[in-house]
Amino acid sequence: MGKKDWIFEDAVVRVLTEAGREGLSVNCIAHYVFNAHNSFFAPLEYNKVHQQVYQYLLRKSKEASSPIERLPLRGRYRLNPEPLPYSQLMFPFADDATDGVAEDKPEEESPLSLF
Repeated sequence: MGKKDWIFEDAVVRVLTEAGREGLSVNCIAHYVFNAHNSFFAPLEYNKVHQQVYQYLLRKSKEASSPIERLPLRGRYRLNPEPLPYSQLMFPFADDATDGVAEDKPEEESPLSLF
């Protein structure tokens, strides 16, 4: 497979990013991918999605420069915590949008105020 020609790759990377250092099992990843891509107009078979996700994770985890690594626990995978191209593409967004941003202070009232 060439770069980005597998349609579920983004979903796998997204769910593994959310999972953190503990990683997820192949079943959890397959469920996430299935739910993200299954629709009323383009239905998918779960067994085929699971098989494709499993094969993708197995193949990618064996590559030396892969962003995905296999954990010692059977059937669990995570993103490699070492800096890789994928980690450079992920931006950490905070819940609080005002972190590090100067807040606008209300303008001082003019001397011609009625009150």
